[in-house]
Amino acid sequence: MSGTEQSQTFQIHSLALQLVSDHGHLLRALQRRLTLFPSATSGSTDWTMEFHWGADDDHEPVLRPTGEERSVYDPPVGEFVYFPDLDQIYIEYEDWLRFLCKPESKHSRLVARTDFADNVWPIAHSVFGATLMEIAKRHGLYSVHAAGLAVKGKAVLLAGICGAGKSTLTLALLRAGFGFLGDDLVFLSPHATGVRALAFPDEIDVADDTARLFPELRFLLDQPRVRGWHKRPLRPETVYDIDVVWDADPKVLIFPRVSEAPTSRLTRMDPMTALIELAPNVLLTEVNSSQAHLNALAKLVEQCACYQLETGRDFETVAATLRDLLEAV
Repeated sequence: MSGTEQSQTFQIHSLALQLVSDHGHLLRALQRRLTLFPSATSGSTDWTMEFHWGADDDHEPVLRPTGEERSVYDPPVGEFVYFPDLDQIYIEYEDWLRFLCKPESKHSRLVARTDFADNVWPIAHSVFGATLMEIAKRHGLYSVHAAGLAVKGKAVLLAGICGAGKSTLTLALLRAGFGFLGDDLVFLSPHATGVRALAFPDEIDVADDTARLFPELRFLLDQPRVRGWHKRPLRPETVYDIDVVWDADPKVLIFPRVSEAPTSRLTRMDPMTALIELAPNVLLTEVNSSQAHLNALAKLVEQCACYQLETGRDFETVAATLRDLLEAV
């Protein structure tokens, strides 16, 4: 049986996003991600996302569209496809989850056949994140899968896939006094001469190995895991005295990867190579907004000094190096 339906609307920069769910555990997970964003003005919703669970007869079913389709992402299980004639995105996970995004009606709907509490993380991150990225680009906010840190209004973006070490680097920079834009996602807002980086100050998912690196985070290892989470969620402002930087001028773009070496190595990177690395951030859906997203990424690499970083364990040195880069630009 479904629970009581609840809703909350957040103002994510220029986007008023309403969340509706009858699954309290999932709604709380989404609220934790968005907790630093203000509530939107009543009646000003730009987009509604619904998340429901229960038997097929508890809710209106989510049906797979028909017609021409193309895959825009290859998940480990299930499918993530786009129907260009309808301008709709459909996600299916095994036989228990179906999700349909309809940009024209400004509405997305997910229905899970069983209690998905043990699968909250992929819904609250992968499904929600991909949909938010698609919605945002229709509103002129272009996402980058990157952490964002800032010093004196200048931002360094740490871009890369999961496992590249972005969260560990983010924590190292926060403890060194950098301002916080986000750990896993930032938005780009184009202007006449380039782009601004806009914050998505999410909670940080901390792996056990990362928690062991920093004394102030070892308390996480003594806490029970949150149901459905494979890492330990942390609101960074509860540990560090940080400032959320809601917008900044991106000046340095870093592509990190974890190194076993004791010291880190920073290497200059060609802007075109950097753009190729960033291209998978664009979901190849509606043509005009997808092209605008790619254009924003091109502006980003034009205005940034781009580097590859093989990250060792010398976090204080890395933080000092990146601070010097920002101040020198």
